[in-house]
Amino acid sequence: MRNLLFSLTALLLCLPAYGAVKEEASVPRKEDTHWNFGAGGRYSRYFGYIADELVARNGYPKLEISVGRNTFPSDSSRFDRAFNFPNYGLGFTASLWENMPQRRPTGKYGNMYDLFGFFETDFIRWDWFSIGLKGHLGVGYTGVTHHPETNPDNIWTGGHFNIYYGMGPAIRFYPHPQWEIGIDAMIWHHSNGRVHMPNSGINEFGVALTTRYYMDAPYRGNSWRMEKDGEPYKKRFVWSIFGGAEPYTSDALYDVYTLETKEVEKDPSYKRTFSWPLKPAVRAQIGADFLWKYARIAATGITVQAMYASNIEDLKRADRKLCELNPEVYSIEDIERRRYSPFYFGVGITQEVQYRRVIVFATVGIHIGREMGAAEELRRTLFYQSLGGRYLIPGLDGTYVAFACKVRYFSRADNLEFTIGKRF
Repeated sequence: MRNLLFSLTALLLCLPAYGAVKEEASVPRKEDTHWNFGAGGRYSRYFGYIADELVARNGYPKLEISVGRNTFPSDSSRFDRAFNFPNYGLGFTASLWENMPQRRPTGKYGNMYDLFGFFETDFIRWDWFSIGLKGHLGVGYTGVTHHPETNPDNIWTGGHFNIYYGMGPAIRFYPHPQWEIGIDAMIWHHSNGRVHMPNSGINEFGVALTTRYYMDAPYRGNSWRMEKDGEPYKKRFVWSIFGGAEPYTSDALYDVYTLETKEVEKDPSYKRTFSWPLKPAVRAQIGADFLWKYARIAATGITVQAMYASNIEDLKRADRKLCELNPEVYSIEDIERRRYSPFYFGVGITQEVQYRRVIVFATVGIHIGREMGAAEELRRTLFYQSLGGRYLIPGLDGTYVAFACKVRYFSRADNLEFTIGKRF
């Protein structure tokens, strides 16, 4: 599921962008006529182990409300034209997981509540019907999380807060100029990005029926049918510098804690190496982007990063303890030949798409000089992928804040990234 979501997003970021189009004559609109309000319900299902092994009856309701801002040709934004005059805003969902019947009494889940930003655009429109795409990105909260003693089978929600993202096609009907009835089929994912362990994440699929009321009838034309006009976009080179932090929890520490639970059962006086909850470590990073901006909404280039890991001593302790607890997998000879360095680097190819002050980007890259011990590297690969967004702060001339999730194998989260940067 995560492979599919990452691949779809990266593909959409690579779609070609075209220049400005001629603005249709229209009456300027008051600000309040842009607003719209939506609500709906969704029937959803889990994918993977949670559906096969934990849930006795797969299928649950998901409720949604949202407030949006639709765009018009009179707004004079070439970004809006490039995306065929989209609708965007904020939404809230409630996934009713709490009463799902479980196969195992030790696997409990709570409801998931998501606050997200949404973006909707149409590939083609008619007067009463449209076909398009919608995407969600936000933060989820659940009150029930994993605990190795009291809730061991809940390996999906290791922390209270999770990243939520989803995407899917949508069709919309307009029985009245200001009313919309929508049907969509979305796939989405919840993950805490390894800020807490465990972090297997939850994959879901759902079909929704929604309704939306527009303060003023939405624009029903198609920008790609409008005559192109104005000066062509001047292609240019842009670059940026950034710095920030990456909170994450190592698999090695979680492995030690899990194996030591068996020792505690044998001997209650056994002294654990790490206490619960496992505290996330922080990686510091600095980096730069060098991009060719070939269209108003799109750019391609390279990203370089330098990272510093603060938990090298914990990783050394974890490796030596795993030699004692799991010698079939970890040998002392392997541990002793390992090098441990807090410094390593990354180089990747980046594709980004911009809508006004929001930039969505995807990076595929390789780590250089990463040497963090046996247990940490056992699950790692030299290659990494990042998917995230930047927001250009008004009035600060290219300064932005950014968020991304770095993954491996296009599916397994390594850590979250929080950065601030400057674009030139």
